[in-house]
Amino acid sequence: MIPLRPARESEVVLAFLRAETDRWHYDARIQNLLHALGITNQQLIDADPRNEYYNVLREGVLDAFRGYLSRTGVFTKFPKEVAWQRVELGPGELAGRLRYVRSGEWMPRSDGTRQPQRVAEKFARDELDRKTAETVAGIRKRLELGEILPEIVAVEGEGTDLILLEGAHRTTAYVSLQWPKSVPAFIGSSPAMRDWLFY
Repeated sequence: MIPLRPARESEVVLAFLRAETDRWHYDARIQNLLHALGITNQQLIDADPRNEYYNVLREGVLDAFRGYLSRTGVFTKFPKEVAWQRVELGPGELAGRLRYVRSGEWMPRSDGTRQPQRVAEKFARDELDRKTAETVAGIRKRLELGEILPEIVAVEGEGTDLILLEGAHRTTAYVSLQWPKSVPAFIGSSPAMRDWLFY
């Protein structure tokens, strides 16, 4: 892992929204809010992460579909104070260090290992559920066409493990392709990270 610089939490929120546009673009509550404010989806994800007005809006959107501010959903018991850094993850670290969250979806998909390599192998054998396989296949195609994808978001876990907060499908696609390049990521750390429900 190559640390590049400290990162603002607003950058992490923006990376989340850019990666998960399909989840919130079709949420009627969020779209009604943006419409009332006269803001388009594209404006929300293109605006400068140093613009506090848009940062507040992004936090609200991320809270609406992921529980970011209320610390519910994937953010249940997630620490309020997290130090973030922008890094580059080497090819070997994608399979070697990244781990899925401890959830009801990724635990069984990885046979309890939380390892992307296990899921990538199941993808190759056509053993994944249809929705997951189609999502991974779609991301693989985008990568093969040269598209630059949003940063992975992970937090420091036990030892050298990095637990994926956002980017499980992308990580599976990278590993299944034996991706030869470094991948951009935001990595968070906190003494209270063990309290996070999905740690």
